Amino acid sequence: MVELVTLTTWCSQGNLQDIEEFFTKELPEVLKDGQIQLHTADSGTRQTISFNHFLTRLLNTASEAGRVEVFEYLWDGFMKQQNVQVPWETVKSAARQGSLRLAEAIRQREPGFSAREEPKGPRGSRLGNTQVKVALLHGNLHYIDYLLGLGADINENFPEQSPIRATVRADIDDDIAMQRICFLVERGALVKGSGALRESARTGRFDAVQFLHKHGADIDDIGDESTNLNSSRQSALIIAATGGNEQITRYLLQHGASINYQDQSGQTAQLAAERNGHLKLAEIIASNDSKEST
Repeated sequence: MVELVTLTTWCSQGNLQDIEEFFTKELPEVLKDGQIQLHTADSGTRQTISFNHFLTRLLNTASEAGRVEVFEYLWDGFMKQQNVQVPWETVKSAARQGSLRLAEAIRQREPGFSAREEPKGPRGSRLGNTQVKVALLHGNLHYIDYLLGLGADINENFPEQSPIRATVRADIDDDIAMQRICFLVERGALVKGSGALRESARTGRFDAVQFLHKHGADIDDIGDESTNLNSSRQSALIIAATGGNEQITRYLLQHGASINYQDQSGQTAQLAAERNGHLKLAEIIASNDSKEST
């Protein structure tokens, strides 16, 4: 009897010959009432799992390894009969890899797959990943264009989900971040209300602060109180002052950021700078306040 680990290895290796032999010769012997029995590698005992779960695991393994031919064989021969959607992990694999070949194989079997997003959590909470976001965080901009061409919404679940905000937060250098931000804005990603300028101030991305402000972001970027995106109600200026970023602070001041605005704890930008030891920055903010008063 073939072990489950052997089958998953075959899927990741693209060993279609042995996979076909298993499903043709051995499957009828181990499948009963929708359950399949397989040996486990560690103990040698038999493991019983549902056939649907078994197929899903093999599909995801094959897709993660980019084995499109294995995905096609498993889906067309067995999974299609289960009357289910292509597993989310398989859909996500295509976006993560930027694999148009896998995407086309999925589309031929589920024409509306481009609108799919990560399933909700056990308590109904939205986990957040869209295919656009997955492709974006892996640098697969061509895949985003592919999805948009199929009708995907670049602003799906906005403002809880924002591809621009995700880019600003990503662990990438500033040049790459700006390339992706420009790409997204050119394709209609929403700037105002995204919280991306605020996050740019937090991560010290000065070019992004300038660009986003010029493309519609509010200079304070406090956001809508009806969402939980900025529960502390901090402005971009307070965030820049907290981090001691003089360049961003000066830019925000020059473009009308509110000096006297207080966050949820009653803290102004000047107080945030003082509390975090940025005394020079606190003086700059105070000086700007004096100029406004006169």
